[in-house]
Amino acid sequence: MPSSSPKVEQIFSASDVKHGLSLFTSEEISAVERLIEDRDGKFYIKCQINDRYKIAKPEEDEEEIPEELEGANRKRKAELKKEIKALQNKINKLTKEISQRTLAGQISLVLNDEKITEAFKKYWP
Repeated sequence: MPSSSPKVEQIFSASDVKHGLSLFTSEEISAVERLIEDRDGKFYIKCQINDRYKIAKPEEDEEEIPEELEGANRKRKAELKKEIKALQNKINKLTKEISQRTLAGQISLVLNDEKITEAFKKYWP
């Protein structure tokens, strides 16, 4: 359990809490920690659905973690799609360039067939 999560640790240390933070990864705990505000000694957690704050209890924390992760996953998927599209564009550009160069080389071979044949005769009689 990371020591940089005092709000979450205090919420889960209440006597009526039936489970602990060992259920969560440090990334999940850190994500929830950023959603918690301390108001006059009471902790409030920001609801990701309606953008309002509610009193933070372990049950709310458990609900917020999957929502936070889903949001992060959606964002990362969108970033990956952009990266994939950029890479596909580069691949297409390189493929086109290679095709053009190969075609130009083939045309050159056909047009210069006699010169090439004469050049090879020097090395292979």
